[in-house]
Amino acid sequence: MTAATISGGGVAAWGKAIPTQSELASFTYETEGTLKVSIDGRPDAYLHAYLTGMDDIDSSGIVRSGFGNAIFTDIDGDTINVKVDWFWDAPTEEDRGRFTLWEGSGKWAGIDGYFDVVLKPALTGDETRFGAFLEGSGEITV
Repeated sequence: MTAATISGGGVAAWGKAIPTQSELASFTYETEGTLKVSIDGRPDAYLHAYLTGMDDIDSSGIVRSGFGNAIFTDIDGDTINVKVDWFWDAPTEEDRGRFTLWEGSGKWAGIDGYFDVVLKPALTGDETRFGAFLEGSGEITV
């Protein structure tokens, strides 16, 4: 595996929040944005990111956990399929996640690995849209 970093941002459209038994509310999300992926020994890759999933949010607006899937597409149309997991890290008070890369096409065929990311809010004040910047690091095999 090779060391790698990821950074980028996007805007999510949030679905209607539905109350759950655990004093949380669940909602769907659909996110679109752009990413820069740097893998040691390779040129930087600039990717379009599309994510969908479901999150649990508390009454103060903190996403406590969530999951989803993503597809990252480069300028040549080659793709990376990604499993997305979100969680709230109470000690650091940060929204964190793991992107697990499980399949790719073209130049990304055979990709494997992960990125651990931190999500930083960048757009607030709207109950149906959420913008954020993310950055992180991990290990990748291509």
